[in-house]
This record gives sequence, structure tokens and C-alpha cells, in this order.
Amino acid sequence: MKKWMIGLLIVAMLLLVVTGCSPATETESESEGGEEVEETGGTDDDVFRVGLLVPSTITDEGWSQMAYEALQMMESELGAEISYVQAGDPASMIEAAEAYAEEGYTLIIGHGFQYSDPFMEVSPSYPDTIFLTTGGTHVTENQTVIEIRKEQTTYIAGAIAAKLTKTNKIGLIGGQEIPAVSKTFIGFEMGAKSVNPDIDIALTWVGSLDDVNAGYEAALSMIQNGRDVLYMNANVIAKGVIQAADEQGVWVFGDNADQSGLAPDHIVASVINDTKTALLKAAEQIQAGTFVRGNRTQVGMADGVTYLLWNDNLTFDQELYDMAEDLKEQIVNGDIYIPSETEI
Repeated sequence: MKKWMIGLLIVAMLLLVVTGCSPATETESESEGGEEVEETGGTDDDVFRVGLLVPSTITDEGWSQMAYEALQMMESELGAEISYVQAGDPASMIEAAEAYAEEGYTLIIGHGFQYSDPFMEVSPSYPDTIFLTTGGTHVTENQTVIEIRKEQTTYIAGAIAAKLTKTNKIGLIGGQEIPAVSKTFIGFEMGAKSVNPDIDIALTWVGSLDDVNAGYEAALSMIQNGRDVLYMNANVIAKGVIQAADEQGVWVFGDNADQSGLAPDHIVASVINDTKTALLKAAEQIQAGTFVRGNRTQVGMADGVTYLLWNDNLTFDQELYDMAEDLKEQIVNGDIYIPSETEI
């Protein structure tokens, strides 16, 4: 074979090898069950990338769904490339956080107090990445906390519950026993006992955030024991609690988002956490380079980030509405103080 033909063949083979082995331009995250959840772009250093870790499904109509909606707002309003993963145990939290950091994400959000310790295992190795948790213990140069003072709103809910109960018995149902959740029950009890110091309040922990049936059974047990007003802070489990309350005809409070549609005749009001506003603001500052590192940010009723949203399908005595407004004013003015998660 002539030399020029051999050379041409070699060049063609080299081109085939190069084009056939080029790296992919997209990456993907997977949930605990291996489900593909979101795709992101390539590795352009100028792109603002945000990764989100949530403890439960993003269709829980509450806690995790709100964080995912915030992530979508970062994409639409800030042009961010986004990804999320459901990570509920410390090992998967560390694995997901490391993966995002290795891929050069600018901001990694752990949506809950429980992400604080796992992030602390990862964040020192990636000083250029900001790790943010909604609630939590650790604050460093690149790990920060946004704490929403939700306990301020549960205080008001507790006072309303004490007015509504006919049996003088109230039930509280929690998912995981962590300070960010415990403080909301402390606030609720403080509010209830400000109306009736002798009120009977029971608290049950189900030890899960996504077992709807466990929430249903816990609520049913409380109702059978005469508890006629319920409040839960338990992510997806809330659906089970609300279902039981609706079937048994007792009052219940929604949590995190407006859940009145789940039981229009029995949800008194919802304890709102506007995490979308808080997270979007932090992302804007990080993207603009104005974010102050090393600070713990507390936002509450005075900032409009947490508030009580009445169920428009129902009408209560004007006394309840007036009491709620009066308590809100006292809390905002500092006349009523409820301990935060770092103080319990």
C-alpha cells in the first residue's frame, strides 16, 4: 500500500477515536431510589450552579416542595443551573454534598437542621463552595444557617387551639426529634397554656418524615383518646394526620404551606414557612458576591417569612381573629418571646 494511503488511514482512525471518546456535557443527580431527578449543564466556571438536598419527596405539599419551588425560582429568576436529590440519612447527605462540590456547584442547600452535621464533614474540603442549611448548628466561613422562627407562628396556633378544644386535650405529632421541630411544639404549648394553663397536651414522635400511614395511625390514636385539636410538624406524614382528622371530624392545623385544600372543613389554618423568599434572597446575594460569610441568619414573623394563614373555607368567631392579630403584634414587638432552636 502506498505511504500516502497508509497515512490517510491512520489520521482517519485517530479522528474516530477522539470523537468517540469525548466527555459528556451534562451531569445528573439521582435520588435514593435511583430516580433521575434533574439535569444540569456543563462545566462553565461562570455558571451559577445550585444543588438542593431535601429529606422527603418534592410533592409533599409542604417542607420539601417549598424548597424545590425555591430552586425553580433560582433557575427562572437568576439563570441558575439547578439539581436536587432526596437524601434522608447522614451517609447519603455526605455523598450527595461531596458529589455537588466536586462538580463545582457554587451553592449547596441542605433543607433542614439534620444536614448541618453531614455538611460539616464535607464543607472544610471545599472552601469556595457555600453550604447552606435551613436550621442547624454549624456556622463557618463557607457553611451558613438560615433559621426561620416558625415557633412564633405555632405560639399563635396553640392559643387558637386552646380556644377551640372542647375536651381540653390537644395532640402534637412530630417526625424526627430535632431542635428545629421541637421548638415549634414548645411554641405551640406556650401559646396554648397562655390561654389555659391546665390544658392537656400530648406529643408523639413517629420517627419518620415520609410514612403517611404512621402519621394517620398516630393521629387516630390521639383522637380516640379524646384529643380534638391536632398539629403536626412531620413533612409527608402531615397528609396522614390531616386525613385522620378529616375523617374523624376534629380540628387540625396545616404546616409549612397552605394545606387547607387537603381538608377544607377541618383545617383551621396553616403555619406558613416562606422558605422560598429566604432561600432566593440568599442565592441572589451569593450570586452577586454580597453574601456575608460566617453569619447565622434568623428570620421570622417581623420579616413576613412565617405567618398564620387562615382557611378561607371556614369562618370562626371574631374573637379568634382578634386574638391572633394581638399575639402577632406582641411577638413582633418583642413582648412575647419564644425560644429559638439554639436556646432549647
